[in-house]
Amino acid sequence: GTEVINTNDKQRRRQQQQQNEQQQQQTHRPAVEVWDGVFSTEVCQFLHELAIDHSERTTSEDEDEDDDNAPSAVIEKIGITEFDMEDFKLINMSDTYDRRDGVPDEETFADLKEAMKIMGFTRDEMTNVFGVTTAFLHASNLTFETVGEIECRLEMDNPHLDYVVDLLGITKEGLNKALCYYEITIGGRGGKGGETHQKVLSQEQAEKGILALVKATYGALFNHLVARVNASIAGDAGAGGKAKGKGRGAAKGASIGILDIFGFESFLVNSFEQLCINYCNEALQQQFNLFVLRNEQEEYDREGIPWSFIEFPENQDVLDLIAFKGTGILNILHDQCRTPGASDKTFAMAMYNKCAPHKRFEADARQTAEQLFGVHHYAGLVEYDVDGFVEKTRDELPKSGSDLLHSSKKRIG
Repeated sequence: GTEVINTNDKQRRRQQQQQNEQQQQQTHRPAVEVWDGVFSTEVCQFLHELAIDHSERTTSEDEDEDDDNAPSAVIEKIGITEFDMEDFKLINMSDTYDRRDGVPDEETFADLKEAMKIMGFTRDEMTNVFGVTTAFLHASNLTFETVGEIECRLEMDNPHLDYVVDLLGITKEGLNKALCYYEITIGGRGGKGGETHQKVLSQEQAEKGILALVKATYGALFNHLVARVNASIAGDAGAGGKAKGKGRGAAKGASIGILDIFGFESFLVNSFEQLCINYCNEALQQQFNLFVLRNEQEEYDREGIPWSFIEFPENQDVLDLIAFKGTGILNILHDQCRTPGASDKTFAMAMYNKCAPHKRFEADARQTAEQLFGVHHYAGLVEYDVDGFVEKTRDELPKSGSDLLHSSKKRIG
């Protein structure tokens, strides 16, 4: 009956989603935004670009480096020689490992290192950045063993574990505690004076904790790199690429703003990732309309320059549909993730109830039956499948994971 049809539809959409993942290898991702306070692509901090061929890239290290940073030493330290790209779970899902534009990885990696040098990154800082990124690859291969009925622990003889703790500057015991246990403090104020209880996590929960740890660390690394790049091009920068002035009132020389308008994504099956990417597209398009079209044309008008004004559609209503406080799709999703027993179905129902009147929102009888919805974006209609939305949003890093990262002996800069 209907249940069988819906199940088959789900299987079909999952197969199409796998095809999407391969298509995404060719899709342009957001570049680092360097406008002073214009817009941040923080919502697009995903692991789409995490798959880096370190074996090829690291071998291009300059030969005049000291022994600790020589190519062979670096490769051995980050654990590349023992494994192929296909061995890492984080990057072997799509079976796509080579660029399709014909550009050699060695050339782009050499350009990347040169750019980082110009931005003021030292050799040690670059090595740590690449090392942390490689740690993500090893972390995806960590495994657990059961202890008792529910409890689990890291398999200490896993060959990837040593690389993870060394590259992240943490301990095996600390990592095991952060992934396999959860601490709850009852009473007290500000985390002090209360009673702390330790909860055992299942193997499934611990495995999800690995992904949360990777995403949180990647997000912190991304923010750090953006801050360093912005500081370096701020005009009045000191040694090491760190700006001398602080705040908006600091002296600032001539600068160039880069606003990268990248393509909207619309596949056969569109999920949470596409919604986030297209939300960024909407915000970037609004900035383009504001700074390039509206402001420039108003400037022409003030200066009395003859000009035929260009009409352009507004998209603030789309941004409100996706992220407006209380009624936006992302806000509804976050509220659901904080609700016990929430699922993709409960999220879909809450979204249908709140967003149905919005002119940019679409959910007909077929879509509601299959837990789909459509958004009329600036570039056109995109239909999304809510399957996986809640799970993908829920992987917040527990406090024990944050404490573990703060205890790291590694310093990027």
